[in-house]
Amino acid sequence: YLAALRAEEPEDAATIAVVHLSGTLRRGDGPPFEGAFAGPIVEALDAAAGDEEVRAVILRIDSPGGDALAAEEIARAVERVRAAGRPVVASLTNAGASGAYWVAVAADRIVAGADTLTGSIGVIAAKRVLGELARKLDVEILRLERGRNAGIWSLFTGFDQAERARAEALIDEVYRRFLERVAEGRKMDPVRVRELAQGRVWTGAQAWERGLVDGLGGLPEAEAAVRELLGLAPDAPLVLRRLPEPGLVTWLAALRRSLPLPGLVAGPPLPGPFLALAPLPAIRRGRLRS
Repeated sequence: YLAALRAEEPEDAATIAVVHLSGTLRRGDGPPFEGAFAGPIVEALDAAAGDEEVRAVILRIDSPGGDALAAEEIARAVERVRAAGRPVVASLTNAGASGAYWVAVAADRIVAGADTLTGSIGVIAAKRVLGELARKLDVEILRLERGRNAGIWSLFTGFDQAERARAEALIDEVYRRFLERVAEGRKMDPVRVRELAQGRVWTGAQAWERGLVDGLGGLPEAEAAVRELLGLAPDAPLVLRRLPEPGLVTWLAALRRSLPLPGLVAGPPLPGPFLALAPLPAIRRGRLRS
């Protein structure tokens, strides 16, 4: 390994940015290795789009999905990379499902492992209701609202009939957009996409047979796809550059996760209401429960 690190890069090697999307998709910024936060991933993709040395991007994906807005933000960043003249290859590892697949279809090519969990084209919305808990704790909740459905995502009341209808309409709209993205990205007939969607989960091999991915394999096959998109020889040298480059904070975060030391492991924050692309196991149609 040291010999490989010390080896000089060939002068004619093409520089390829490698961006990782690992974990549950979340909005905003967050610490490394604590989930796939959209902020750092979008920044890395935009940096690749603006770097003249970078000729293409490999997006390494290992995610069961997550927040729909986070997926859309990353997908638009992928489109900006392509608009800058740099092809993008999505390389799916353990899972490239739901919101992660939403992102993948924005790429020029998709490569998946034969057993990669792929697809899960579906949407679900939910919220926790703590009203009964507050009552048992003798906590009084005062709500000040203005406007129809202003309290639709309140954690202290369930959905009434009007709120449920509005939330289901929102789910249907996001699901419709998901289908459109897949049809556009995969150049597939929308009717065929609907048949393959409905929250179904496929292996990479099944997804390849159904046209949801372009090929099977791992990083070497993703590199081969990059060479083809760039018009390079099959044995042309590539230099992989990870973005963002790992620093001290990244390594400390990895150490914190790997060592179960007292005081170093913190549980996840209590999630509020969310609208997410369907997690595994997938759901045929979004349903609400409160």
